[in-house]
Amino acid sequence: MFDEIYRVAKSRSITMTVYVDDISFTGRAINQKFLTKIIEIIKKYQHKIKQEKIKFFPENCIKFVTGVAIVNGHLQPAHRHYRDIRLLQKLDHDIQATLRLIGKNNYIKQITNHA
Repeated sequence: MFDEIYRVAKSRSITMTVYVDDISFTGRAINQKFLTKIIEIIKKYQHKIKQEKIKFFPENCIKFVTGVAIVNGHLQPAHRHYRDIRLLQKLDHDIQATLRLIGKNNYIKQITNHA
């Protein structure tokens, strides 16, 4: 399914970004005809799309997908993740906070190492 969607996007010079099960498209040729074709492909593979998940953003706008910001084609953790880390660092001697801090740091490393 993803290969088929990618081919449609590429044929229109549209960049496709996949993060887990979220798909983002970037390009000037995104229109209703393109969206209809993508939805047809997804339905063909018996998947469903939640209408409220379909969003259009202006070209120079920061896009957020699953807590990750897409800025100029690069992935960046949303600011809230850094804020959470600062709060967790203040909780000394709390094992749960330490474990959450490790998890948040690993999450950010995964995103920034692939950016």
